[in-house]
Formats: sequence, structure tokens, C-alpha cells
Amino acid sequence: MNTCKICGNEKGNTPYKAKELLYGIGGEFEYFQCGNCGCVQIREFPADIGKYYPDTYYSLASPPPRGRTSGKKYSLFLPKKRFDLLDSLPHDNILDVGCGAGVLLNALADEGFSDLHGVDLFIEKDLVTRSGVEIKKGEIFDITDKTYNVITLFHSLEHMPLQKETITQIEKLLKPDGTCVIAIPIATYAWERYRTNWYQLDAPRHFFLHTEKSFRVLLEDTGLVLQDIIYDSIPLTLILSGYREQAEKRGGKRTFMQRAVGKLTRSFAFKSKTARLNKTGKGDQAMFVIKKR
Repeated sequence: MNTCKICGNEKGNTPYKAKELLYGIGGEFEYFQCGNCGCVQIREFPADIGKYYPDTYYSLASPPPRGRTSGKKYSLFLPKKRFDLLDSLPHDNILDVGCGAGVLLNALADEGFSDLHGVDLFIEKDLVTRSGVEIKKGEIFDITDKTYNVITLFHSLEHMPLQKETITQIEKLLKPDGTCVIAIPIATYAWERYRTNWYQLDAPRHFFLHTEKSFRVLLEDTGLVLQDIIYDSIPLTLILSGYREQAEKRGGKRTFMQRAVGKLTRSFAFKSKTARLNKTGKGDQAMFVIKKR
């Protein structure tokens, strides 16, 4: 039975089958969308999920020598909306959960942020970044001896099987006046338009694709409150979703990422559309700003 792992609903849940296409690893996986809260979720968590995170996975690759773009306070590794939000929060005592090799942490260090910490389950071992930030191999549940001014999860919550437990742990690790920022894909227009060809579905690595409603369910019965939602979709995800749809119809043998090379120059055509989707709360990713009650 497809029981929603977020709200417990069992009625009106719609099943889907999605393939792993991003790295050509292969495999087909059962997903369903909850008929109540709208969360799109994998039916069963793969026992061998580690094999779907190759060394070339974007967050695990070695960070570039420097993340800052000359003359700007933001860059590819620290987008403007993200920088503006983080810049409005305390600049020290920050934990980044699911940080990979530390691209964001290095970029923050470049901008003068200090006392930075990271944890990621899929790095090979503990590491120290070029800016001196220590990153531990593990989960958020492994951290028990410190609290933080700021906790960030930038596109990592969707990879975690224990959704409610993760939110509870965030509450424990957040200082009384602290802030948590969670950036995740959102199942809105892009999901409705492309379904299993939606780039951000990313089977089987993304276990949960939330809606605003399902995310609010996660905060129920906690001491956390949702302060703000900032939609920050980019044209690239729509472009790749469309190209993935076309490539799948062609039935080519090359991996999706290989087939997508050379198509990024079309992004200008999607900028205005993406801006409209963000403005109306229908973008396919957003940052949720959370505080303690």
C-alpha cells in the first residue's frame, strides 16, 4: 500500500515509475504522489543507495580553488538570492547539512563568514576544505554536542529518508534565536508539466519532492515556525526537463547529461518564464526560512 510518509494518507495516491537517467547507472523506481499533502515520494528506499552517488556527483566533486567572482559578492557557488538571505543572518557558528565537498562553505568563508561546520553522509571520509572548514562524514543525528546560530540544508533534505526526525534534530541543534534555511525542489508547475521527466525528480536520489502543504506538515507538533518562503528557481531546470522529455522519446543510448551538452545556450528563452513562476509561488525550488517559536 502507498501510505504517505509525510501525512499518513492512504487515499487517492497516484503511482508513477521513474528511471535513473542522470548518470546512466540505470534502474526503475516506484514513486507516488500523495492525494492529500501532494508530496511526491519514492515508495521504497533503495538498500544500495550509495551506488547512485558516484565520485562525479556534483556536490561531491572537489570545489574550485576559489568560489568568489571578482567584483561581486555572489557567484555560481553562492547565488545572489542565497547570498542575500545568508548575509541577513549571523555570519558565524553555521552548520551546513549535506554539504558535499564544501562548495558553499568555501564560498561563505571567502565572504568573511567564520566558525563554519559541515556534515555529509556520502563523502568518502572526514575532510578539511581549502578554507580550513572541517566536514564530518555522517548524518545530522551524529551531532549532539553543539548548537548553532544558522543551520542550512541546501538541496539535501530531499535525499534523507527520515524527514520528520531530521526536522526534530534541527530543532535540537538550533539556538533559541537561531535560523534554519532549507532549500528543496518543489512539486509545482514543472512536476505537473513534465512528471517523471522533471529534472529535479532525480530518481532514486531524491526521496521526497515536497509541496508547500507537505512541508508545513513536517513542522506540525514541533517548536519550529515557518517565517518565509523564497522561490529561487532557475531556467536550467526547465530546460533540462524539456530536453530530457525529448531525449527519452528519441530513445538514445547516451546518458541524459551527455545528451544535454550544448543545450544550455537556450536558457535566455526561459528567464522570464522562470521569473513569473517564482513570483507566483510556482517555481520548482524554494528556500524555507524557519525559526523557533
